[in-house]
Amino acid sequence: RYHPIYTCGERSRTMTETLVTAATVYRKKRGGFDWLVIKPNAKTPGEFPKGPVRRGESSVGAILRILREERGMTVEVMEESGRFNQTTSKNGTKANEKYLYYLIEATGISTIKDAKKQEKWGQYAQISKLVSSDKEKKMLSQAKDVLKELQKVKKN
Repeated sequence: RYHPIYTCGERSRTMTETLVTAATVYRKKRGGFDWLVIKPNAKTPGEFPKGPVRRGESSVGAILRILREERGMTVEVMEESGRFNQTTSKNGTKANEKYLYYLIEATGISTIKDAKKQEKWGQYAQISKLVSSDKEKKMLSQAKDVLKELQKVKKN
């Protein structure tokens, strides 16, 4: 996990910084698109696949690794679709997390049995309701817009 620690001001306060990569994954289905959300169980809200970028790894390489290792997916990265920063504080240590989201097309199905149980595919409106975080809803909306633009370019 990439998290260099540096001191800000007083010695007792430190700040960690983490680069997190995430994916808004879609697949073509009957003239439209389905989007992927991960639901660990029925009671928790959905979220998009994500994870920390390892030292020496690119953010694109990291999301490809995460989707391959954790979901068993074959995918194609289309384009960066959004980013945001989030600062949290725990036990006197502040953490700055930088999130990079990528629009990704699923070109092959999941091959990991446990991963399939957690996957929920659906149309945009369905998936938007399953995601509770406003930031993730915004990332889904931005990914939809990027996909729409890519489709326009493809037609021309």
